[in-house]
Amino acid sequence: MNELKRQELKDKGISINEDTFPPTNSFVMDEFTTFSLKLPSGFSQLLINRFESFSSPLYPVGKQGLSDVYNGEDIGSYRKTVYDEALAFHLTKLLLPQLPPLVYTDVLSPVQTGDHDSTQLWSLDCITPLFRYMKYEKGGGHNPHYDSSFVTNQYTRTLFSGILYLTTNEVYTRLIKDSQMCIPFKERNTEDWLEPLPAGNLVYHAKKSIKDTCFIFPHGVCHDVSENTEDNTRIIIRFDVQGTKV
Repeated sequence: MNELKRQELKDKGISINEDTFPPTNSFVMDEFTTFSLKLPSGFSQLLINRFESFSSPLYPVGKQGLSDVYNGEDIGSYRKTVYDEALAFHLTKLLLPQLPPLVYTDVLSPVQTGDHDSTQLWSLDCITPLFRYMKYEKGGGHNPHYDSSFVTNQYTRTLFSGILYLTTNEVYTRLIKDSQMCIPFKERNTEDWLEPLPAGNLVYHAKKSIKDTCFIFPHGVCHDVSENTEDNTRIIIRFDVQGTKV
């Protein structure tokens, strides 16, 4: 139990009633825990201008999500990684009020918690300042894969993946049934898939790329990016949502 964090939440007027499950103001994380949020009109273009102004170059990444295109793999996207504390602060103020303040994880929750044998109560704290600015040209995409938590210390780590859609395209972030939902997360195989998603009814949620919108889901959910079949470039920003054990 993190008494300092509980006191901080109390000072913010967030009470924790553990007589009910899950506690008031919280929810239990599972594969269906997703959030679709709206951004202010025109915010996407401001972000494009901001990230295009950074001097770090865009580099090609294969469809497996690795910088292995020099070994003959098709290019999935072009990326640049930017550390931007000012943007993280602004997005925290913009997005976190749209999310529940508390989240419960249990043995089946699709995220690395550091202690998979017990339930954990987390406070959603902030958007972290590491961002990936990504462009998908025609033919680009990303094979099914899983994201990982960034661990700060024994109490704090990232729990959710977030996507800021900066353009509108017929390209989808797809959440995939990988036949592991009933297996404790620590026993699951979370290695990235080597091949694209095969034909069949494996997608249980598809989020279209629409500018000025945002999509948030647990790190450990299997997901991919459908192929961009258009001439228009798909542009997004990937970010993480951090939580602290309560």
